[in-house]
Amino acid sequence: MISALHVRGPYKGRIGINNLDLETAPPGARSGLVRVKMHTRPRVKVSLGLPVYNGERFVKHAIQSVLDQTFTDFELIISDNASTDSTPGICEEFARKDPRIRYIRQEINVGAKANFNRVFEYSRGDYFKWVAADDVCGPRYLELTVAQLDADPTAVLAHTLSRTINGKGEIVTTQEMDARVIFDEGFPVRLQPEDRQRRLDVPSPHSRFREILISTHWCFEIFALIRRQAMLATYPKLDYYGSDKVMLAQLSLLGRFIEVQELQFFRRAHHGNSTNMTVIDRENWSRPPKTKWKLPTQFPCFVGYTKAALTMPAKVSDRIRCLRVIVYFAAQSDRYYGIAAELLTLVRGRTAKPARSRYLAPVELGSLERGMCETDCDEIESSYAPASHECR
Repeated sequence: MISALHVRGPYKGRIGINNLDLETAPPGARSGLVRVKMHTRPRVKVSLGLPVYNGERFVKHAIQSVLDQTFTDFELIISDNASTDSTPGICEEFARKDPRIRYIRQEINVGAKANFNRVFEYSRGDYFKWVAADDVCGPRYLELTVAQLDADPTAVLAHTLSRTINGKGEIVTTQEMDARVIFDEGFPVRLQPEDRQRRLDVPSPHSRFREILISTHWCFEIFALIRRQAMLATYPKLDYYGSDKVMLAQLSLLGRFIEVQELQFFRRAHHGNSTNMTVIDRENWSRPPKTKWKLPTQFPCFVGYTKAALTMPAKVSDRIRCLRVIVYFAAQSDRYYGIAAELLTLVRGRTAKPARSRYLAPVELGSLERGMCETDCDEIESSYAPASHECR
């Protein structure tokens, strides 16, 4: 049974927050024009959200890795963004066999970021985790991360050690990582080493904020297990490429990040990754089709970092230190080259439809945004070739 509650505020559209408590609901649910679904289903400990579009190649592996978890008090919400391949049939088959799975199909393509938000809107767990349609979690992932969040109330998220796998599910070797390229179905897939050890578990908010902005290139923590209350404070995920790093910056000001020292997360590198798209394709993927063109994504990212420093709960001294970090981050000269190159590419893309390079991988779009954070890109290639996502 579902009932509806209408409230007023800045949020546009409809949000489904189950078992809503107006004291802990997001600002939009408290004061915005929102339609809130009130589900009478019992709460679960963990909600997992899997947004997908044309992910037939890997989605069954992602779903099965969730069902194989040793921790079983969870729900899996799949939001299909109007896929045109066999993704609906695969997901419906899993949903018929396991009552913990809820399959939702969008009638039209709403854009990747809106689809990310949909799965959280329908969640009701105390903890939430996004699941990429092409990644794999080890069987103890939830068991380990739930235990960490239960034991430490100062932590906002928990993640495990991560490794990169190829399209066949094999761990990418050190030699392949050093070569910075692998081949998937004949297409080159560019690689970068994983982030070094960062100090994201320290008590100091501005230190965590600095580690996200300066030292984080791969935003794997966006797929961590996150406290629902922290998600509500940073929701929704905005419709520009790179907003995952803005969300991590916000979360870093709310509490500590815990990394469990056990390998239980596997990021898949394949030619359908969003990091292998052209600049134009990447922008089209992030937003709904026919969305009005906007400025390069580094501009809204800088705005997002600044808003986080000014509005998230923090001491005045921490806010000042965070603003200094943003100034340092923005002052690096190579970022201006990246902005100029991306702007030129976007302008060209609006005035002409370029021919695709024979090296451009076909865009599968089954993968989610979580590669190199776009805001760190030093170099953006032209729209005739895949966008460069090498970050320093």
